Amino acid sequence: MHRLVPFLLLLLLPTLALADEVCIAEDGTPMYVPGTEESVGTLSARQCYAVMERGIARTRIWVRAAGAFQGEVDVSNRDFAQVLVDDVPMKLDAAGEPYGQALSGALVLIDRDVGGGLFLAKMLEGRVRAQFIVSEDEFFPAESWPVPDPEDLPDAGWPEATLPLPPSTISLTSVGGGYDIHAEIVAPLFDTTDVLMDPAMGHLRMEFLEQREFESKIRVVARHLWVEGWVVSVDWRAEPAPEGWNPMAGVPGLRTAPTGNRQLGTKDADFALEPKGDPFGTLAAASWVTLDEEDGSWQRVQVTWAHGGVRGWIEKKRLEKEKKQGEQPKPTVSRVAAVGVGNVAVEWFDGEGHELEPELTADYVRGIATDGIELLRHTYAEALAKRPNLTGEVTVKLVVTPDGVIFEQSTPVATLADDEVKAALGAKIESFVFPETKPRKRKLDNNVVVWVQYVFKPLGQ
Repeated sequence: MHRLVPFLLLLLLPTLALADEVCIAEDGTPMYVPGTEESVGTLSARQCYAVMERGIARTRIWVRAAGAFQGEVDVSNRDFAQVLVDDVPMKLDAAGEPYGQALSGALVLIDRDVGGGLFLAKMLEGRVRAQFIVSEDEFFPAESWPVPDPEDLPDAGWPEATLPLPPSTISLTSVGGGYDIHAEIVAPLFDTTDVLMDPAMGHLRMEFLEQREFESKIRVVARHLWVEGWVVSVDWRAEPAPEGWNPMAGVPGLRTAPTGNRQLGTKDADFALEPKGDPFGTLAAASWVTLDEEDGSWQRVQVTWAHGGVRGWIEKKRLEKEKKQGEQPKPTVSRVAAVGVGNVAVEWFDGEGHELEPELTADYVRGIATDGIELLRHTYAEALAKRPNLTGEVTVKLVVTPDGVIFEQSTPVATLADDEVKAALGAKIESFVFPETKPRKRKLDNNVVVWVQYVFKPLGQ
């Protein structure tokens, strides 16, 4: 499960020539008609393809999208994913101090050659997108896209952090008030595939190392890396607000893959770069295409599938007559694993005699309920991979003593039918830490009842 790099590396790394497959590093990677400078479409990240031929700047791969397109295309060697084969201290200068560490097995994109046998790498998966230099013997081309292993843990002595990350995109710099960005924390992950491929597996925390009036130095820790840097955003100058944020409201827009408006006939169609040109691939019979310009008996079309899209020319006679077309397929929408804290309430166990509200507030409860929700989202995403329509809610009722001890626990509502997700939620509830509160009146019942509702929704179809 390893990767490719700028192509002088074939001369430097014989192992590159041995990879049978290569994997696309980022969405929107352009593909070219072999031997030309014509980009005819794009490919999506995480997809791996058989190698047909290697060149100095590009590699020829075989793309086969069932029910859509198959053919040979060229992709730049800079667009393939690589796997770190060693633990790498993160630096932007070979002589500088490291600002973090990445463990072997991490996926990176080799951005450019910086000389002296060193290359600038960029993390690919998860919320932490750090940049750092690697030597030519510290990475290898990915031949498959690795799935995070829950048993793959860092060694003893790995840094620890306890605070949740706020839901914002933020840049980390080497010095306070600087512009030399060496890492970015992107927005929380919601797309099911993004969540499942996150090397942190929901275990992403931060710690304050130094705080000033308008900036803070923090350390972000995950299972596969840790990074340090200065941040200026107000959200990062203090601990996140106790109420946290609403993960449901924070869900980004769904990614939609469009479909075509015309259908091919019962035979595959040769696909060419230009009218009457030599084909570089074929479109599958009965596939749906979007019509573009035409030239005599030739029609330019575009076909899309879940992991890419390509455009080119076919003979018009290959199109099915509109009256004979089948039912047009519905657009596919990426699935989102949305887990959120819904209603939260705090009330006296026995309200008789109490004139004031409990000292324990709903905002505090929402904060601890939301803290670490990424772990729940990861478990839920795993369940969605097996049962795409899994949805429901769980409402937990807790009786908490003035000492902060959970005296009694029950689940009045539990419509989510998945034992693993409910077990993860149970572990989450057990981690709740309630503060000690002063009894309002010693002769009264000062126990409180805490209600927390968790909502699980598989947005998208």
